[in-house]
Amino acid sequence: MSPPEIKHSMYWPRLSVMDFVTLKESMQTSFSAEYPVSALGLSDLNFVINAPLDYRPPANGALATLYFDQTDRARVLPENTYQVRCPHTLNACEFISWSEQAIDMIRLALMHNGVVGIDLMDLVNSLRNSASRKLVIHIITYDDPLEVPWKALQQCRFKTLFASLFAGPDLSLRSYSALGCALEELNPNVDDLKLAATASHKNALPVLMLLGELEI
Repeated sequence: MSPPEIKHSMYWPRLSVMDFVTLKESMQTSFSAEYPVSALGLSDLNFVINAPLDYRPPANGALATLYFDQTDRARVLPENTYQVRCPHTLNACEFISWSEQAIDMIRLALMHNGVVGIDLMDLVNSLRNSASRKLVIHIITYDDPLEVPWKALQQCRFKTLFASLFAGPDLSLRSYSALGCALEELNPNVDDLKLAATASHKNALPVLMLLGELEI
């Protein structure tokens, strides 16, 4: 007998977080005013922070599980699971702040209508294109809102890349296009590149999230 088909949310992704530092679990989702049905219980995407090496993700229908690790731990990665690290060394407090910021940026990229939008399957397909399933998230704050941060972009070269730009309401397609060209130029061997842009950022300067597999 074939296993029953998992039905995912019709409207919004459901994101679960297991934090083994604070021992807290959370689920984030949204709902439509025209279709106010609870989606809690299942998850489309799991985030797990600093989990023990023997931890396995729950059978909650998720399309992918992202393990956020402070160091490059020898973690066994079952199918549709991925290890995510910061490209820089972080202490314990910095790691928690970075993990929370990165997860929030992924949530915003998936749940907010952007100037250039993406959806959950764009992210899942990008993850599945990673051969090693060992990823980094590099977060870059612009020095000048009108200039591509070339120096910071050169710190990482990617084989796969899921990127999202968060800026204020004055975000222009010209700025988006310039960033896209820069990412393509600096990552000539990238197999899969997706770039979203959301004009709902509250900070004074744009922030860029780069999620992908590094080029060796």
